[in-house]
Amino acid sequence: MQSPARPDTFIVGAPKCGTTALDHYLAHHPDVFVPADKDVRFFGRDLTVVSRLDEATFLQRYAQRAGQRRALDSSVYGLLSKTAAWEIKAFHPDARVIVMLRDPLEVIPAHHAQLQFNGLGEDEDLPLAEALAAEADRRAGRRLPPRTRVREALYYREVVDYAPQVARFFDALGPDRVHVIWFDAFKHDTAGAVREVLSFLGVDPDVSLPTPIVNPNTVTRSPWLRRALAATPASLKELLPTRARLAIRARLRRANTKVAPREPLDPTLAQQLAVELRPRVDALERLLDHPLPGWCRVSPR
Repeated sequence: MQSPARPDTFIVGAPKCGTTALDHYLAHHPDVFVPADKDVRFFGRDLTVVSRLDEATFLQRYAQRAGQRRALDSSVYGLLSKTAAWEIKAFHPDARVIVMLRDPLEVIPAHHAQLQFNGLGEDEDLPLAEALAAEADRRAGRRLPPRTRVREALYYREVVDYAPQVARFFDALGPDRVHVIWFDAFKHDTAGAVREVLSFLGVDPDVSLPTPIVNPNTVTRSPWLRRALAATPASLKELLPTRARLAIRARLRRANTKVAPREPLDPTLAQQLAVELRPRVDALERLLDHPLPGWCRVSPR
């Protein structure tokens, strides 16, 4: 019998497909326990990460679980990992997994923008076209950002190569234990998509949950201030303790951030990616028997 302190439900990705929003919504269900922190690094031993939790620390996040039927772990790079599916299977043989998928032409620029925003540019320091061109170098350990927390997150084409990723979870757990959510449907009818998730988890699907917009696109007001915040002068380190410096930095970062639409993908780059990635979409259609005619399609200029 599994310990009540072990999660049994896993949102494994993909990035920029609504995982943060779904995690937030499920936290309001009385029969689903959701830890306060998301995207901790425990599963996915093949991923190159800065730090990883040990099992005791990972499980401590569930110490306050109090009889809820389900306990959730949300780690957006689980889908990208080549080993996480089997690690989750070994960790909890009856695990249920939620996968969220979106048009690669939308995910790539959104994911790149998120990495640029994270850590004040420490996760991604190249413009999108250069970052895509640098993938081969980055796999070889070259042209990496100052502090890459998950190196494989920089392999943009691999991030959106969904068919083999989903297939690994099918192989490890069986298709009946993997629930796939299409981002367009999630966005169009969020409440309906959440009810389907609740039914998949075997908890009351009729509980009314708040579904506000979560994790909208954010941009930097002042690139100069952003660069300045990324570097901490030695004199400031001597004057202020670490906690105070981080608090000031976080406050200035929030003040320097605004919600705004993302810049559209360059048409030429979009066309190149559409041609390159459409075969991967075809493979996903075959795997899931689900047509995706609008994915990786670019309107003629």
